[in-house]
Amino acid sequence: MKSFDGNLLFASENMVNMLTLSRKDDLESLMYIFCFLLNGTLPVVDFINETLGNFEVSKFMNHLINYRQTNQNTYQAKIKTLLPASMSSAFTHVIGLGFKDKPDYGLTRFFM
Repeated sequence: MKSFDGNLLFASENMVNMLTLSRKDDLESLMYIFCFLLNGTLPVVDFINETLGNFEVSKFMNHLINYRQTNQNTYQAKIKTLLPASMSSAFTHVIGLGFKDKPDYGLTRFFM
């Protein structure tokens, strides 16, 4: 990909890493949205709050992308703890999918 497209708060890891997106990326983003709606926060929001004192728009996006890239596993683990157990299982399924894997939409529907 040549440019970032979407909302960085809810972007899938593939989008953050500027990789080609697949069906799993929409589901991953949806899980971030659910997590935010249920808890009012995301790990990236904590990062924003901690760095807000030095806020510069031109540098902020680069810092945020770097944070997501370098903390991918920690970020995903935190998301799992913020979601209800059934949604956490669906999130685990979604982030475990490969690029060409077809999501089990019935399974993710069951978890939600």
